[in-house]
Amino acid sequence: MIFKKILNTLVTRIKKTTHRDSKPSMIVVLVAFIISSIISTITAIGIPTGPSFKNRAYDILLATGLNSIGFILFLFIFSIILSLLFIPLPRLLTSSVIYTGILHGAVLHYAKAGMNFSIFIGIMTTVFSVMIGLVMILFFSHRISRWILTSLAAILVIIFIVISLPNSGTIDVIGDGEQHPASPGSYDTIFFTYGSGTDLHRKEYATDVTETTPPVDASHFITRWSDKREKFWGFNPESFPINGRVWMPKEDGTFPIILMVHGNHTMEYFSTDGYDYLGELLASHGYIFISVDEDYVNYSNHVGQPNDNYQLRTWLLLKHLVQLKEFNYDSDSRFYKKIDFHNVAFAGHSRGGQAASMAANYERFFDDPILLTQLKDIQIKAVAAISPTEKLVDDKRATLDDIAYMVLHGSKDSDVYDFRGNKQFHRTHLDEDSNLNKSAVYIENANHVHFNTSWGTNDLSFPRGVFLDRSSLIDKHDQQLIAKAYFTAFFKKVFNGDATYEALLQNPNSQGDWLPDVNIVSQYRPSTYKTIEKFNRFKEPTGHFNSFHEYEVTTPKGRTGNNHPQDVLELSWENEASYSLKLSDRDFKNAQDEDAENIVLTVANTLPGSQPNIKVSFESEAGDQFTFESSISDVIEIDNTTFGLFDSFFRDGKYEESWEPIFQTIEVPIGHVENIIGGSIDLTIHFYGNEGKVMLEEIGVY
Repeated sequence: MIFKKILNTLVTRIKKTTHRDSKPSMIVVLVAFIISSIISTITAIGIPTGPSFKNRAYDILLATGLNSIGFILFLFIFSIILSLLFIPLPRLLTSSVIYTGILHGAVLHYAKAGMNFSIFIGIMTTVFSVMIGLVMILFFSHRISRWILTSLAAILVIIFIVISLPNSGTIDVIGDGEQHPASPGSYDTIFFTYGSGTDLHRKEYATDVTETTPPVDASHFITRWSDKREKFWGFNPESFPINGRVWMPKEDGTFPIILMVHGNHTMEYFSTDGYDYLGELLASHGYIFISVDEDYVNYSNHVGQPNDNYQLRTWLLLKHLVQLKEFNYDSDSRFYKKIDFHNVAFAGHSRGGQAASMAANYERFFDDPILLTQLKDIQIKAVAAISPTEKLVDDKRATLDDIAYMVLHGSKDSDVYDFRGNKQFHRTHLDEDSNLNKSAVYIENANHVHFNTSWGTNDLSFPRGVFLDRSSLIDKHDQQLIAKAYFTAFFKKVFNGDATYEALLQNPNSQGDWLPDVNIVSQYRPSTYKTIEKFNRFKEPTGHFNSFHEYEVTTPKGRTGNNHPQDVLELSWENEASYSLKLSDRDFKNAQDEDAENIVLTVANTLPGSQPNIKVSFESEAGDQFTFESSISDVIEIDNTTFGLFDSFFRDGKYEESWEPIFQTIEVPIGHVENIIGGSIDLTIHFYGNEGKVMLEEIGVY
């Protein structure tokens, strides 16, 4: 009898589940369903199952279909629970908006956006669903309200478009016929591919392949290669393909070669053709450029990624070199006698940037006698990295000895979100007679993905990518123009000893109108560089300090809290101050013991909103003087998320710091002080321009 009474009560409450839901409240339910469908669609785009339009359509249909089922089931179950608990709310309305919040929070948490951020956005999505629903109710209730709301919506859409579009660049200011390092060279070029000839997804490595390559066995590396990954690609680790996109000078001759490898983009969105803009340009300047295909070892949301991923990428890069040696001696190959293996360079982007450095230092990471023998007669001259990672591999990192190095990094990089490539800059050691150089280039408001033309706009895949700030990004063509210019200038100097564009590497601010109006902060050190003064936090700094508010030797931190590779002298002042050293005749000799051309200060601004001016003066014992004035770059602050709203807790606070110390080299020409060199010279660095704070890494000459 009691059981029957309870059952009747339950049935009565269930029948009253929709009692409080009116027709207007069903508009909110519809809005919540539309919002949840949009969330599902965006999520599906970010986790594709394949590369084709058919795959994309399937992904979206599957996601929206599952969302529809989940939406209905949640409404049915949760609304009944609310009714049984006598909650005095419109139950379908309440259930629908709660569902959208839980869905959005869950997918963001799954995408590793951070627990606190996911919860916050889930709650805000619930609130947003209610607000939009109420607006729609008002819209359908009153004619006048429709006009007002439509006008407001149009204004909001226009504002959103304006703030979301990247800033237009300055590429149009390039003059006709003006020569600069991004200008095409004098060589005609050809394009072709080599590969397995059996690729399931890309014609350039299947029916359109020009040179066929045998597979390589990577099974000794890999223990994690799922059946789904094998089904997608059509091969297992015992038969990895060697695929590449080739840009080559059309003329006869032997040419230096550059192998470029992409990073860990989503596997189903291919990466290899994203550097054709670099390949075509560099081939026109007389270099063979190959974009190496490693898409099949990239990450997938559905099948993960192979283990030992960093070593695997590096090993594949080296295997391309081995294959190219065979092509070079094959009279039937387009490569026949075309490659100069005494002038080889590796280049890479993201994980590919780290792989490039590891490949140049391959003996440190591989003990395969056969591979080492195959590479023995190859001379690696240079590494060029774009936003490289910096991960320990077997407790080791690459060290480059007598290998030129250049790194490019964007301040708005939301993937590799601190300047990690600067550490490899410090682990690059050049012999004084090598005639090589190293450069570290930091580009304000450049992001991670625009260096690859196939990677879209967002540094993070959907759904996380929705929250990234794109309003202040430089134009992607400007970003690629900068990359082209630096790659050309760097490789011309390395391979040809051509210093025509060396000024770009030394001081980007000295360039003409062809360079986009973008703040570029850079360090440059040729092999002739010699350190005069550097600092150690366990020793008192030498020299004389005048009017500084504070000075100390410290170890700088990057955005992620990692230590800078070198201690620095931190100086702060309120109005103006100066730091002086006594130099001898020997200090004006470079690493080759020849007369130096420049005194070089390596310095970083560390006070946002301040742009310190400096005056460097030399004074002899006889009282003769020479002065040089310059300025230190602004602190480059950025917002990773829109308006910086979520920087402090998005991705668990990875973007909390809006800036990090970025060091630049300031060259002071010393040709004018040659007549006063003799005996001791007082070098004084005057800092002025209101309050300031800087880090002085070292003083040197070259």
